Amino acid sequence: ESAEGCFAYDCWEGHAMLPELDVTNHDVKQHIFDVARFWLCEVGVAGWRLDVAYEVSAEFWSEFRNVCKEAKHDCWLVGEIIHENYNTIVGDGMLGSATNYQLSKAMWSSLNDLNYGELTWSMQREQ
Repeated sequence: ESAEGCFAYDCWEGHAMLPELDVTNHDVKQHIFDVARFWLCEVGVAGWRLDVAYEVSAEFWSEFRNVCKEAKHDCWLVGEIIHENYNTIVGDGMLGSATNYQLSKAMWSSLNDLNYGELTWSMQREQ
């Protein structure tokens, strides 16, 4: 509760529509998994685009992947990554793919500004 006695919660970077969830809490985690199963099995979505994936542990994403693959073996999981190395949450037993805004910007810079150093650095950091 807030100081005024109203319901309150932590939100991501001040965005009230994006509550922070404690994925280390068993009940919270199970609720997320139940929601994922519902949308995959009952509604028939093809997969999930996972915002702010870089701020959630790799262990959680591995468990989330297992839940989703059990529910729908061919589902696709894409995590949003801003600056981090995508290898931490993408790969065998993890998410299938990730956004790569840093590489996208580096490609734009190399083509438009002839800034090949940024592209080289961005490619090397992914190895």
